[in-house]
Amino acid sequence: MRPTLAISMLETIATNVHNGMSGLRIFEIGHVFDRSPDAERGTFVRGYLESERLGIALYGDAAARTWYARQRAHDFFDIKGTLGALLKFLHLDNVARIHYCKGDPLTDYRFSVEIKDKTAGYIAQFGKTVLESFDLDRPVYYLELDMNVLQNVIEPGARAYIPVSRYPAVLRDVAFIFKEDQLAGDVVETIVGMKEPLIRNVRVLDVFQHRSLGEGRKSIAFNLVLQADDHTLSDDEITRVMERVISNVTRSFSASLRE
Repeated sequence: MRPTLAISMLETIATNVHNGMSGLRIFEIGHVFDRSPDAERGTFVRGYLESERLGIALYGDAAARTWYARQRAHDFFDIKGTLGALLKFLHLDNVARIHYCKGDPLTDYRFSVEIKDKTAGYIAQFGKTVLESFDLDRPVYYLELDMNVLQNVIEPGARAYIPVSRYPAVLRDVAFIFKEDQLAGDVVETIVGMKEPLIRNVRVLDVFQHRSLGEGRKSIAFNLVLQADDHTLSDDEITRVMERVISNVTRSFSASLRE
């Protein structure tokens, strides 16, 4: 009765690495067993509780060298980013916390993951002792989450299928001048938070800083995708949405529209 998915995943990594793989991103969903606080209580065996876990492991090269990019190895921020992307997809990123754990002899770094005040798992970088046991010479970055906790904290109806619109999307670019310490992500969140049904996507297009913009100022440009489900957008509709966006951003961030 295994207490973690990590051992089987490390074995999988070792097998692939010893057969010539230089970089791996793998996952497994499986069952593990933990000691029960009540010796008389258990899932199938008294004293042991069964749970389903998700394990994700990264090893070696994250990207191969190409003519336009350097070779890059996985690092701890890759596994942390994987966790963040998963929580965001599940709409749990605003209710999750990560805490540093001290004194773990098997890992160089280990952080516990809490979701809505429930312990949901951990992310870690395995230490030299573990790596030598599997004849690995590069770090393994690991994430393990309790699927039972995830299922219990996900709000029903948080995600729903929306049919793809048959009507064309309209792209509009808009740029603002902000204080130089303004984070682009905060502006994107504000635009998305308007809950404007015709805005389907917002992304950062460009960041520009020059003395012509003024001392301590910078320009951030955004690309907006506008679309309706039941008709082709008119010029008036597009103009009204863009005017709302411009008004909201300039007011919320003391910004000005860049002409």
